[in-house]
Order: sequence, then C-alpha cells, then structure tokens
Amino acid sequence: MVLVLERRAEIAIRSLSQQEQEQVGQALDEIGVIAPDELCQSSKVQKFRAGSGETFYVYPGTPSLRLILSINGDKYTLEDVIDRDKLSRLPLNLDSKV
Repeated sequence: MVLVLERRAEIAIRSLSQQEQEQVGQALDEIGVIAPDELCQSSKVQKFRAGSGETFYVYPGTPSLRLILSINGDKYTLEDVIDRDKLSRLPLNLDSKV
C-alpha cells in the first residue's frame, strides 16, 4: 500500500508533540497494512463527501486528532490532520460509524 502525505498534513504532524507524532505514526502504520476496501468498512472510519464530490475518510490518529484520508486505487493520501473538536464543528455529513 502506498501512503502519500500532502504538505498540509506534513506541517500539521511536525507541529504535534513527540507523543502525538508517535501516535499518528502508529495510526498510519495501521492504515498501511489495511486494504482500501477493508478500511472503508472499518468501524474506526467515517466517510464524507466534499462539495466537489470527492470522498474522504476520517480515521482516529490520537484520542483528540483525526486523520483525513483520500483513497485512489491502492494509494492512500493523508490530506490533513485535524482536531476532533474542530472536525465536529464543521458542516459535514459524516456517516455514523464512529
């Protein structure tokens, strides 16, 4: 599985504490061994569509941070890392899995 980090995700990860960086790294390792179709069905994942129609997935990186991913074939792209509380305030139609 290929995992690509967008620039904004790299910046977000660099700004985290060492402990948070390690937790996010562990979450990315978990994602890296899961096939895309399995990830989409995981109880840890929430799915939403952007206004552009693109589908994104929300995966827990730490208890308070969420990883925003897109999937294209066998490639995962980490789009951003966002605070769970900030994510909950955004007007998104997240599915009800998590």
